[in-house]
Amino acid sequence: MTRGTDRADAHAATWQAWATALADTAIAPSATVTPDVLKRAATTAPGRPLASIEGARTQRLPAIDVHLAALDRGVAEETDADLVVRGVIAEGGMGKIYVAEQRSLAREVAIKTVRDRLDGAQIDALLREGAITGHLDHPGVTPVHLIGTSDGQPVLVMKRIAGLVWTELLQADEGTWSRFPALSKDRLRAHIGLLMEVARTIHFAHTRGVLHLDMKPDNVMIGELGEVYVVDWGVATTFEGTGARMGFVGTPAFVAPEMVHGEEIGPHTDVYLLGATLHLILTRAPRHVGASFLDVMRAAAESSAYAYDAAVPMELAELANACTARDPSARPRDALAVRMALSKHLEHATSLDLTKDGEAKLAELGALIDSGDLASPGAARLATETRYAFKTALDRWAENAQATSGLARALEIAARLEIARENAVGAREVIAEMEHVPPGIEDRLAELERALEARAKGARELAEIREDQDLGKGSRERRLLILSILVLGAIGFAASTLLMGDGMMAVIFPIVPILVALVVLGAVTLFLRRGLMANAASRRILATLYLVLVFLGIHRATTVWGRLDPIASEVRSELFVVSAICAVLGIFVSKGAWILAALPLVGAACVLAWPQRASEIYDVSAIVTLAAMLVVLGRSAKAPRPGA
Repeated sequence: MTRGTDRADAHAATWQAWATALADTAIAPSATVTPDVLKRAATTAPGRPLASIEGARTQRLPAIDVHLAALDRGVAEETDADLVVRGVIAEGGMGKIYVAEQRSLAREVAIKTVRDRLDGAQIDALLREGAITGHLDHPGVTPVHLIGTSDGQPVLVMKRIAGLVWTELLQADEGTWSRFPALSKDRLRAHIGLLMEVARTIHFAHTRGVLHLDMKPDNVMIGELGEVYVVDWGVATTFEGTGARMGFVGTPAFVAPEMVHGEEIGPHTDVYLLGATLHLILTRAPRHVGASFLDVMRAAAESSAYAYDAAVPMELAELANACTARDPSARPRDALAVRMALSKHLEHATSLDLTKDGEAKLAELGALIDSGDLASPGAARLATETRYAFKTALDRWAENAQATSGLARALEIAARLEIARENAVGAREVIAEMEHVPPGIEDRLAELERALEARAKGARELAEIREDQDLGKGSRERRLLILSILVLGAIGFAASTLLMGDGMMAVIFPIVPILVALVVLGAVTLFLRRGLMANAASRRILATLYLVLVFLGIHRATTVWGRLDPIASEVRSELFVVSAICAVLGIFVSKGAWILAALPLVGAACVLAWPQRASEIYDVSAIVTLAAMLVVLGRSAKAPRPGA
C-alpha cells in the first residue's frame, strides 16, 4: 500500500469518526459546530486529538449594570442605569442578544451574553468573540462598545444593526426587498455586491491574523442603508504565518474539507467559505447536501466540483468551483482576489447587459433593412445606437467575444446601409472602424464614390452653365450702358437733324453718332467691365450691342456713300441683315457661325462694286450662305455637350 493511499485512508477515517460523533449530538448540517459542541463530540470521536480550548479568562472585567438576571425572571426593575434592556431580539444555542437603550447617548444598542452562565465554553467563546471583534476595527465588523459582566455573567455591548440577516434577504419578497433602496433591483447583482463587501471584511481580518471559520449568510447582517456586517466571530481563531490547526468547527453544510480532514487551516479556509456562500447565492442551496449527516460530511470531505446550470453566469460558476476546490492551492490566493474576481464579473455583467441590448437592436435593424426601408431616419439612428451599445460593452470588457462579433456585424450592416443611402463619407467612416472589411464592401463603396464624383462633376458643370446664363448678373451695369447709349443717341439724332442741310456734314455726320456710340460703349465697358463681363450671358449681350452698332455703322456708311439704285440698296441691306443674323448665331449658337457672317458681307461689297449685278450677287450669296449654315449647324449638333 502506498503512502498516498495510507494518507487517504487516514483522512477518510478522520472525517467519518467526526461525522459519527457530531451526528450523535443531533446538530443540524446548517448549524454551527462550536467549541462546546466539539467538546461534547470529542468524547465519542475515537483516536482524534482535540485542540485545546482556551479556558475562561481570569482577568478582571468591569461591571456593567444592566440587570439581565431580573429580566430573565420576568421582573421589571426601576433603575437609574445607563443601559436599560427592552427585550430579546435573538436567541441561539450558545447565547442571547438583547436590545437596550443607552440613555446617555439616546441610542439603541445590542447586548450579547451567554445562554448558560455556568458553561465555560460559552463564556470563553463570548469573550473570544469580544476580543476579536474589538481588535478588528473595520466598517464590516460590528463595533463593540463595552465588554464586562452583569450579574456575574459576561456581556458584550455592541452596535444595534437595523436590518436583516442575509439569509432572510436571500428569501425576501418584493415588499421586504423594497426596504433596502441602496441595493440593486437586479438581485443577483445585489447579492454579488454584498459578497464583495464580506470578502473585503474577511480579507481585513486575515491581515490582522484572524480567521472567521464560519462565514455564511446566517452570519452576515445587512443594514437598511446597505451596510454589510460580518457577525458571530464565536468560532474565530488567530493564526500566524501560513496557517494553524484546530478541531472541527464551523457549519457542516459550508465547511472546508481541510476542517473535516484535520489539515492545516488558514486564509484559504475562509476563501472556501466565501465560495460556499457564492454557491448558495447561485443555487439557493448549501454547498454540501445529503440525505443524512454522514452524506453531508462526505460531500464536505470530497468537495467535488459542482456542475452549475447553464443559466448561471460562467464566470461565477468557475469562481465558485475555484474557491471550493479540494486542494487549497487551487483556490484564489486570498479573499481580496475573490473580491476582485466578483468586481470583474460585475463589470463583465454590465458589458454582457449592453451586449444583450446591442443584439436586440441589431435584430431590429436587420428587420428594418429587410423591409427595404433604408431611407428611414430611424434606420440610421438604430444603426448608431447598435454600434454604441457594442462599443460601450467592449469598453467595459475588452475580451467580450460576443460584443466583438456583434460590433463586426453591426458595422457591416451600417456600412451597407450608408452605401444604400449613397452616403459615401459615412460608409468610409464605418469601414475605418472595422478590423476586417467584409468582401464586396470596398468594391461597392468605390463604385458609389465614382458614381457620386461623376454626378458631382455634372452638377458642377450644370451650375456653371446656369451661372453663365444668369441674366441677373450685371443687369445694373447693362441698364447704365443702354441708358448711356440712348442719351448719346438722342443727342446725335438732334445734331444730325440740325446739320443734315450742310453738304459736307450731311455726308460725314450720319456716321459720327455710330462712332461716338462705339467709343462710349468701349469706355463704359472698360469702367463697368466687372459687371458687364460677369458671365457668358452678359458677355453675349455686350457683344450683340457691339455688333448692332458696327452693322448700323457699316449700313449707314454704304447708304450715304454708295449712292446705289433702289434694287442694289435693298439687296445690300438684306445681305447686311443676313450677316447680322449669322453673327448673332455665332454668339449664341455656334462659334462656326462667325464664318457665315463674312459671306453676306462679301456679297454686300460686291453689290457696291457691281450694282448692276445686284440680283445675281444676292442669289449666289444667299445660296452659299445657306449651304455653309447647314454644314456649320450640323457639326454643332454632333458636338458633345458639357456633362453628357
